[in-house]
Order: sequence, then C-alpha cells, then structure tokens
Amino acid sequence: MPAAKGAAGFVHSVKSILRSYGLVKIYRSLGNDKAWQKLLKNPLLPASIKELVQSHYRVWSVVAEQVKAMEDNLSEHGATRAAVLKRLQDDARGGADSGDDDDSAPGGRQTFRQRQARG
Repeated sequence: MPAAKGAAGFVHSVKSILRSYGLVKIYRSLGNDKAWQKLLKNPLLPASIKELVQSHYRVWSVVAEQVKAMEDNLSEHGATRAAVLKRLQDDARGGADSGDDDDSAPGGRQTFRQRQARG
C-alpha cells in the first residue's frame, strides 16, 4: 500500500513515540505497509508500546485505503471532466478548429469575439 498523505500524522506520532524511547534506529521510513510490518516484527520494539504502534498502523492502513479510493475516484471522473473541459474551451473559442477560414461558430452562430468586435 503506498504512503497516504492524509496519514502522515500517524507516522509522525509513532516516530515521536519511538524517539522518546530512544528507538530512532529501528525504523527507516513508515511510508508503506512493508515498513510498518518490519517495525512491528522488530524484537527491539518494547511490548509496552507495541500495541500503541499497532493501533496507529491500523488507522494508517484505513486512511491509506481511503486515500487510494479517493484518488481512483478522481482519476475515473477526471477523464469525464477533461472531455467536458475541452468542449467548454472549444465553445469559448467559437467551436473546435474545423480547418476552414470561417470564424463563425458551428451552426452559423457568432463567436464571443465576433460579438465583442461588433460592439
């Protein structure tokens, strides 16, 4: 599971806890699932804080899943939005470039620029 930007607070909290116990060297990064698993299996992790680290990991996992779901949703809708945006931009320019020299919009309508020039 990739690092979840929204879960950075949980990583920071765990690192702070580990630093307070003088355990700075038992983790390198907690930006992915594998790193969390490695930390939780580390024999140097005291049992007194292991449960706390596990609870932070569980919340981090849920947040990472939610962030991924939202990113997937945005990607899915992004394609639809891109098509709509292109159409709106083409309409604002007076229609897509059809290759002819006629400056009128599709259907013989005047473009915004033509209306502005007319006064």
